[in-house]
Amino acid sequence: MVKLNFLPHRLTENKKRQQRFYGWLGGFMTTGIVAVLAVGMTLDQQITQQSLLMQTLQMEHGKLDTELNDAKILHAKIIDLTQRRQELMRLRLRQNQTTQLLQTLADQTPSNVHLQTLKQQAARITLNGNAPAPADILQFVASLNRGMLTQVTLTDISTARPQSGSDIPGSTSHRFVITAEIMAPATNLAIHNSKAAQ
Repeated sequence: MVKLNFLPHRLTENKKRQQRFYGWLGGFMTTGIVAVLAVGMTLDQQITQQSLLMQTLQMEHGKLDTELNDAKILHAKIIDLTQRRQELMRLRLRQNQTTQLLQTLADQTPSNVHLQTLKQQAARITLNGNAPAPADILQFVASLNRGMLTQVTLTDISTARPQSGSDIPGSTSHRFVITAEIMAPATNLAIHNSKAAQ
């Protein structure tokens, strides 16, 4: 019987198998490395994009913070200017109030009533004067009630005797003291505007 030796054929077949195995292994490893590199590059791109996006968002947040701070500063300035404007309006009303008071007294004082003193303490005024008859004083009080004054009160009235040596008959005069309150500027302004409209 002849013995056949299949060993070289097996060795060749084993070598071929090993070569195929190493070929496939090399291919898979190459594919794996390429895949890992591709995934790494993709991740690097995404990280770069995220970093750019974060920088953009931080810049936008910085701009918004700056705008908000500017808006707060502007709001504070607006409040300050509004308060200044209101204070100026109050001062203007107070300045106008004195002028209006004197004009009111000039308009409403009858020709035969003579004012001697005018005292003002805050919103309260005191008028001292004289008139030839009590009726003139009452007429003056009534006319003051129609103006910018409220709570007009005749607090004192007295008869003054003529000075010695006066030859004018019936030259007695009546001294008076009137107290009143000046209306608040806003109320006074509303009354003035309604009178102007009529």
